[in-house]
Amino acid sequence: MQIWLAQTCFAQCQFAVALFKILCNTVRTYSTFEMTKEQKQLLGSRLKAARKEAEASQEFVAETLGVTRQSVSAWETGASCPSALQLGQLAAMYCVCAHKLLFGEPFQPVRLDNYLGGGRFATAKI
Repeated sequence: MQIWLAQTCFAQCQFAVALFKILCNTVRTYSTFEMTKEQKQLLGSRLKAARKEAEASQEFVAETLGVTRQSVSAWETGASCPSALQLGQLAAMYCVCAHKLLFGEPFQPVRLDNYLGGGRFATAKI
């Protein structure tokens, strides 16, 4: 009985270690995500267009967000990217959707019935 219990505990520990390794690799993979150069440049051009549409200067944006004017310039040229918090602040300041700044189009909710066919979920309201 004790041998069986020890083997069971050992197997559970091995499983837990394997699961932990998988989770660590997954987190490491997602945490190293970086935008491509082209994506940064597109974001930068959208940020610049939105700023100009709002008739705001780089100096005003920098002062409002507590960053340097050079940081705002770097975002607009695609040399760097604002943080998620800063992107939200920029979207609010420019009166645009953050999704539009990131992807070039406003957010569109996903309609599950388009993907589920005529099943029982097709009538669900979203």
